[in-house]
Amino acid sequence: MYASRFGALEAVILNIAILELERGILGVQRRDARQGARPRTWLEQPCSA
Repeated sequence: MYASRFGALEAVILNIAILELERGILGVQRRDARQGARPRTWLEQPCSA
């Protein structure tokens, strides 16, 4: 899990960033599902860090 590699503050900031990305993608998907599919695919890809 990514949280084990970061401190508590970094984990909170990372989670907030992910939630903001999710919120933005949902907004795009509401307006245009086809246009929102690309960032949705990107966000759901596993991270290879």
